[in-house]
Amino acid sequence: MTTALIVLGGSLTLAIALLKLFRAFRDNVVAIKELLSEFAGVRAAWEGYQNLRSDRKNFSEYLSDRLKRLNSEEEWHHRRYTELEANVETEGARRFGPIDRIDTARRETSLSSALKRSREPLIVLEGEPGSGKSVALRKLAIDLLDRAARSRHPREIVPLYINLKDFKPAKVDAQAVEAHVLSTLLQGCSVDEARFLQTHFQSGLRSGSWIFLFDSFDEIPAILSQADYEDTVKTYSNALAEFLTRPNKSRCRGILASRYFRGPRQTLWTRFKVLPLTSRQQGDLMLRMKLPRAITRDVLTRLPMSDSPVAQLANNPLFLALLCQHLKESGTSTIPDTPFELFDSHVQRQLDAASAYASEAGWTKDRVAAAAEAIAFTMSAEKDLGLTPARDALVRACVERGLLEGAVADQAIEILEYAKLMRRGESGRAGSVRQTTFVHRRFQEYFATRHLLKDPDAVVASTLLLEGNWRESAVTVLQLQDPGTALAAVLIAQARQSLQSMVHGLRDYDREDGDSIEAAYLESRFRRFTWPPLSRHLLSLLDEGLFRKHEILPDELRADAARLLTCVVVEGDAVDHKWALELLGTVEHKDRVWFVGRAFASGSGWLAGTAFRMVSRLPSIPHDLARSIRVFLALLASAGNLRRRRRAIDSQFAGFPNASHWRDVLRVLIFGPYVHAGLFAALGCGVASFAFGWGAEAVTIGGLAAVIVMPFHPYVVRSGASSLDAQAVHVSGSDVAVPWRRRSGLVLVVSLVLYVSTVAILAAFAGTMIAQFGYGRWLGYVAVFYAATWAVSAVLLTHVGRWMHPIWWPAYPVLAAVELVRALPRAIRSVWRALLEHGLIRVVRQAAIFLSPAIAVAGAQIVVTATGSRFAEFYLGFLALAALLVGFVWFGVMAVRVVLDYLWMRKWREEFSAFGEAPSRGDFERWLPRPRTAYFARRLLLEIRTSSLTPLDEDGAEFVRLFLNTLAVRGLKKAQADSGTRIRTSRSRLRRLMWRLADVEVADLVIPTFVDDRFTGWLRDNWDGRLLRLSVYSQFAGDELGRMLEEQRRSS
Repeated sequence: MTTALIVLGGSLTLAIALLKLFRAFRDNVVAIKELLSEFAGVRAAWEGYQNLRSDRKNFSEYLSDRLKRLNSEEEWHHRRYTELEANVETEGARRFGPIDRIDTARRETSLSSALKRSREPLIVLEGEPGSGKSVALRKLAIDLLDRAARSRHPREIVPLYINLKDFKPAKVDAQAVEAHVLSTLLQGCSVDEARFLQTHFQSGLRSGSWIFLFDSFDEIPAILSQADYEDTVKTYSNALAEFLTRPNKSRCRGILASRYFRGPRQTLWTRFKVLPLTSRQQGDLMLRMKLPRAITRDVLTRLPMSDSPVAQLANNPLFLALLCQHLKESGTSTIPDTPFELFDSHVQRQLDAASAYASEAGWTKDRVAAAAEAIAFTMSAEKDLGLTPARDALVRACVERGLLEGAVADQAIEILEYAKLMRRGESGRAGSVRQTTFVHRRFQEYFATRHLLKDPDAVVASTLLLEGNWRESAVTVLQLQDPGTALAAVLIAQARQSLQSMVHGLRDYDREDGDSIEAAYLESRFRRFTWPPLSRHLLSLLDEGLFRKHEILPDELRADAARLLTCVVVEGDAVDHKWALELLGTVEHKDRVWFVGRAFASGSGWLAGTAFRMVSRLPSIPHDLARSIRVFLALLASAGNLRRRRRAIDSQFAGFPNASHWRDVLRVLIFGPYVHAGLFAALGCGVASFAFGWGAEAVTIGGLAAVIVMPFHPYVVRSGASSLDAQAVHVSGSDVAVPWRRRSGLVLVVSLVLYVSTVAILAAFAGTMIAQFGYGRWLGYVAVFYAATWAVSAVLLTHVGRWMHPIWWPAYPVLAAVELVRALPRAIRSVWRALLEHGLIRVVRQAAIFLSPAIAVAGAQIVVTATGSRFAEFYLGFLALAALLVGFVWFGVMAVRVVLDYLWMRKWREEFSAFGEAPSRGDFERWLPRPRTAYFARRLLLEIRTSSLTPLDEDGAEFVRLFLNTLAVRGLKKAQADSGTRIRTSRSRLRRLMWRLADVEVADLVIPTFVDDRFTGWLRDNWDGRLLRLSVYSQFAGDELGRMLEEQRRSS
């Protein structure tokens, strides 16, 4: 019994153990099945990844082959590609800390590398015709496609090259852009590529794995046919930007290629401007074109010295390639006289290569060329055709114009495509008819121009000049032909007649009479100037067509152009001034200098950017203009803005005559304050080492010496810059010059007294300490005098414009003394003229401001002599503590302002993010009085301008214009108005009396009576009695207002 029970218990135990083991096994099997199912998902994902890589590789290779085939049709090979350089202008894209964001520009030595690594979402690639924009885009696309084909990354960027020549949507919006992109990509592709696009296109838009390369924006038919094209350009560029940046739908980058004058002007597009070829790049391209080295060296030597139009255009890749082909064929280094010879040579070469094919159809070279002229002329004459027309539509248009028969036109197109003067186009619409186009727009312009030269009566001269679809032909006639030919002469005569009628009724200002110009400027500040219709179009055409040949224009036309642009600058606002600067090619050299100098005198960095480009087009820089540029740079340095804008200005200097000199000027102004501080720090350490030996005390005293003198250095720079009699013209952002005369007189006196007396005490202390060691006191005096005068000497020599190379820096005080001696007779004449003009009392009162530091020096020397060096130690320590205390208080006040502005800005962003339309006039009236610091004032305007809510409506734009003009005349009392429209600078009689005693202008703001009462009331409510607070809207804020107004003008 016992044994049976034992067996039974063991059996039950074994059964229970087996049951648990079975359950565990079953659970493990279930877990293994679940794990296998998970691995199946991973396997499926891996297979999907492999399929995606394979499909992307095939799609990339297909697109790459497609672009290489296009290059072959245009006879271009990647071995001929020469790396281009570009200026990059990014407006509002770079941040300096959490507060400020400023305009910046840079120079890129490799355009393709810059485009690859750039992370700007919207880029416009601008350049002259033939500068290599399309080639650069296709080269970039092929490089990125090759990388995408090799990449293992699942979201590698794939470029999509889209030509916009045949973009003709019924409605211009993001959906139309997307439809054109898809139809272009699907045209001619296989089922596999179509399936890949249909599967991955939308997900690629959302993930940003596409980069869109839009070519030929300026050749969109609707843009090409317009004379006043700004509205159309705005519409199309906005549609492209919306397609690329739609919330929750697309966040892809886009690069858009366009000629400058028909490219997007909105600041949301970062600009890459293709620069002309340098001598090194020219040589590289010549060698790639297999031009013999002997001819290459000879041509590179002769190009800079040649006056031939071909030599002047040899910095253009297209023209240089044509020149290389011409030289290879001729076997000499003789440069042709006209660019037309290059086109003729290339066309004849291509027709010779296709002669056998043409002769089989019974065509001669001359007949093929005549047919090409008729076809090109028809493409320009028929606005709806565009530059990539449907072939049957082009043939039908030629027949309707009676230029060619249908079969003849069709056969001519076949021969021209075989000769690679034309090529087949990709329609961009699946199932549509075959299209055709010239291999380059320049060849279409060339053939159309040849037709016009043979038949000048084919198009009326006024039509050529004033209708947008003929603009390029008119420009080509002026660029490529001798201005003495019949058609060019007719165009210039018609331009003279048209411009004469445009300026009829405009006031004729005497630019030499500064007083009358200034009076008219102040009188018209709050009025709005209206450009004569089509005047900007005409001047732009003449400027481009006669670039480097403006001297052939009649004197009467030059005078009328100068008259119009003078009225624009004097009677218009900042936007008009900027537009006038872009059209200076039609005026005489001396008038061009006047306009550019006025732009620099305005103190506006926005206007100066355009003025810099105009200076680069001058053969030489006159002395007065060079002086204005140096004054402008010194004013930027005094405001602390030059260092931040160094790269932008340096890139502008690249096109200046004697660019190395201007870079030396820039270097002096940027590094001068650091040298100034370093000299005083070294001086303080040296003096302390005599007293205490090298140690902590020496370093402390040296640091204190640098701290004491540095806060006053900006006033020294500002006084030097403002004492050079810069023109009192303030278009926008006038805070540079006018407030100095209004506010800084007493500050200048105090700072100079403190600065010079501190230097005098330090000199006495240094002389005493050095004398104790057996050296002469004069050694200490000379050392301190050298350190104290170096920065002032640097500023003075900068204004003079000599001795800028760093090798002369150590001798600056001596060189400045020499220049002062040279200028002594002129200074005496200036004092005598001031006595005659202002009287003895006022001149003496002004002189006392600058004599007070000398009085302080004499007093300090007497005190030191009487009390000994210990008092000098005490005085130096007292000044150091005082400077630190004042600096601490000043920092606290500024910190409170910054914090208050930051908190208000956060609330403002929450409010602004809910806006669904452009800010109204009431919004501006609420927002503008709030900022307390210039940083946030400019940040406020910057964020409004770069938002998607601009451009403004008419009422908001009018308010911006009035406020911008208020900044332009703030501080000047000469405007015509009655006493009821005066906005006072300060209500404190004591403060106004102190200003008058210091001979500082008490400048109330006077608003003309024709300005609407609402704006005048807003100014009085917010600024009366505290007009100086408007200084937060400095030159940068004024520039933002100008840009905002320009965008609204272009859109309306």
